[in-house]
Amino acid sequence: MFRILIVILSVFIFSVQAEHSHSHKTQNQILKEMRDEVLLIEPMDGYISYEKEIISLSGDFLATICSEGEVVNCKSVTNDRINFFLALDDKNINAQYSMHYKPDLIIDGYQLREAYVQGGVVEHIAYENVESGEGFNFRRNSNIIQIIESEKEYKKKRR
Repeated sequence: MFRILIVILSVFIFSVQAEHSHSHKTQNQILKEMRDEVLLIEPMDGYISYEKEIISLSGDFLATICSEGEVVNCKSVTNDRINFFLALDDKNINAQYSMHYKPDLIIDGYQLREAYVQGGVVEHIAYENVESGEGFNFRRNSNIIQIIESEKEYKKKRR
């Protein structure tokens, strides 16, 4: 009986230590992994969203993004109206950007909400913690690279 109690106690202690020593990824590492996944999906120019429909702030329906293999009643590229709403029209007013619907892009408990790739670099990326709902929003490629390469762990500023 005493041996069984010792075995159970040592298994419990070992599992607690193993769980505690599990590596914690920093926001810098999560941002890097998220950026790399975004570039695998869209290496040049495009918009990636976890929402299937694009609806303007005033409630106007703009488009349904095609899922993989879907071609009917959906869009796979932007138009002028979508570019304006997504603020993608600053470089070329008549440009068409590919659109991707990715509701299942989750890395270590963080789900991609949306990302913009322009000229082969991620210019905007937003994701949230699936459990807490805490959101992270990063703009400009130079800022994203600076955070990824920083020695200090990124901490979200509290308001």
